[in-house]
Amino acid sequence: MKRIRKILLGCSLRAYLISYLELLVSSASLPKSTQQSVTRDSGRFSAVLCLIAVMVFQQPARAGVVAWWRFENGTAGQAATGDGTILDSSDNGLNGSPVLGPVYASNVPAATIPLTGDTNLLSMSFDGSQSRVFIPDYSQLALTNSLTLEAYIFVRVAAGGPFSVSQIIFRGDDRGYLDPYTLYLSYSHIEFQIDDEAGNRVAIATPDVTFNVWHHVAGTLDGATGTMRLYVDGILMATRNTTVRPFANLTGANPGLGIGNLQSGNYAEYFNGLIDEARISDKALSPDEFLIAPATPPPALRITAISKQGNDIRVTWTGSGGQSNVLQSTKSAAIASYNTNFTDISPVIVLSGVGASTTNYLDPGVAYAPVLSAPSGNNVTTSTVPSTVDCSGADTRGITDSLGRALPIGSLLMLGSFSISEPTIQSNFFANNVAAIMSNFTPYATSFKVGDGTSLPASWSVTRSAAGFDGQQIYLLAIDKPTFAAATHLGIYTAPSWVFPSGGGTNTIDLADVTDFVIGAQSGPLTINLPVGGATFTFDDTARLNVLPGRILFYRVRLAQ
Repeated sequence: MKRIRKILLGCSLRAYLISYLELLVSSASLPKSTQQSVTRDSGRFSAVLCLIAVMVFQQPARAGVVAWWRFENGTAGQAATGDGTILDSSDNGLNGSPVLGPVYASNVPAATIPLTGDTNLLSMSFDGSQSRVFIPDYSQLALTNSLTLEAYIFVRVAAGGPFSVSQIIFRGDDRGYLDPYTLYLSYSHIEFQIDDEAGNRVAIATPDVTFNVWHHVAGTLDGATGTMRLYVDGILMATRNTTVRPFANLTGANPGLGIGNLQSGNYAEYFNGLIDEARISDKALSPDEFLIAPATPPPALRITAISKQGNDIRVTWTGSGGQSNVLQSTKSAAIASYNTNFTDISPVIVLSGVGASTTNYLDPGVAYAPVLSAPSGNNVTTSTVPSTVDCSGADTRGITDSLGRALPIGSLLMLGSFSISEPTIQSNFFANNVAAIMSNFTPYATSFKVGDGTSLPASWSVTRSAAGFDGQQIYLLAIDKPTFAAATHLGIYTAPSWVFPSGGGTNTIDLADVTDFVIGAQSGPLTINLPVGGATFTFDDTARLNVLPGRILFYRVRLAQ
């Protein structure tokens, strides 16, 4: 048995692995022929035993991990010094070196890493002007397919320097615009970027993050599908597909990987704040594989974040794919104990699967029209064959009023065409000549109202047929009241695909298509984030938050039956 212990020690395995494997191969449990075989071929046995140890004891948290810099090998308040002292905890040995004094700090995001249970005592503080960590360009870092970059960050100030960029994790050399992968702070938001060897670049970004609090940030690339995803605190904030893939060979000067700046001090993209648990994986991790991943699944149907963006709100909540939700708010001024009298303020939003979907509100509230007459245009062609337009605002967008609230049921809407150009429409509006706009608008058949086909504010689903408009651009005209006489705001929207069909055809249009805000604007996004686990919907008032700062309304989410 002593011989087996020596073989295992040669594998550099921990003592508890040795003890366990001793139990597995003890003389009492092995037939005599096996014992003799072990004695005869100790070299082969040592290799097999090492392989068994790795197979049996490899921790799930380390599966796919290329490098993991935990910053645990220092003393709080002291600068990191010495080549190779920034240790890699992945067992791959990709150690790095501190440059110009990043300082170990006792301020950490969590005393225990949620995913692994590892004790976390220290983070690394970067001064935003010179301190950084350099990791040589080890071959394991040359990822060209799937990957994940993640770290905890504590941002003190917005990114500065010549490009307003502060690097978190960066791989590259001194050549410009040839950076295989990077995760960084740009101004006040997080970006995840990859470049290919031809200089093609693709990036995705989050909204602004809050300063002086810890956030977990992660960028992933799925090499099989080309899907890039960017997460903050385990919540998907941005996604897109790309054909760009990072490249392997860094042929310029000073190749390597940087934490807290680029890999080289020749460029200033320094991070001002704390970084902890910087980790790189060679697969596109899912949120339940991030270091921040909780030990238990997220609760069902809970609001997780709410913020104010001008007159708009951004609400994030957890739910399950395949179900439908509606955002609600209180109808009027609320007090601290207010928990009744909620009303729907969004269209029905179908959660189609794991991930995030976003709905942007169209806002006629920015287009003030105190005097509004009925349309009187006569913009028709000679065609007499009726065609059909199916128009929906039920799934991914809604209409708000001047306070950013969903237009109530009964607000007036029209589809039609203009005999004047969009610049002319806009110039008339800014000159307060709304009558000139309305006199050149010809509606298709009858008007309709918010709530038609859905019975919900902000949304509708209608069909309108008309003849004589073949090939003309379709416009949606929205006002904030049930009648023209009562209207105070006007919105006019369209999209390139909104063309009236000819010859009895049909065109299906949706607010999700809108890109042209002729009059009015697009308001802030409402982001729906879904959990990884298959949680079920159960609604209760714990999904309601305190009043949003700057408003006098409460918000909650209900399951649309």
